[in-house]
Amino acid sequence: MFDLTELWRNVHGIFAVLAVAALVHPAVALRERSRPSTRWAAAAATALTLLTFAGGWLLYPGYRADPKPELLREARWLAMLFETKEHLAYTVLALALAGAALTFAGTGPNAVRTARWCYGLAAGVGGLVAALGTAVGAWT
Repeated sequence: MFDLTELWRNVHGIFAVLAVAALVHPAVALRERSRPSTRWAAAAATALTLLTFAGGWLLYPGYRADPKPELLREARWLAMLFETKEHLAYTVLALALAGAALTFAGTGPNAVRTARWCYGLAAGVGGLVAALGTAVGAWT
């Protein structure tokens, strides 16, 4: 039987990995002043991050109802890692949004440098989020 929730979980995981890869591009490209192509890459990376976060937000109620109680009984540490992943995912989104705001509205070298740091940190934390999500996904 076709399980739409399982399909969406897989799509969410793939989008998460793609978002991490996309967040690296503006972090590298912003070494120099912001150019139109860099701004486009920053917008695309931020949009993909937002889409991935929204997908996880839509999946979360189903996670709370089905696998979370079982995880809490059988592997509490893994359930807590998943909760940590959720908080870190919010951090990734906040950093990506801050990077976008600085890329588009910021002026001067400090704004560009800070945007670069925001995207770099978002990519690094996003990699951790993807790893934690994969660990929980493998268990469930």
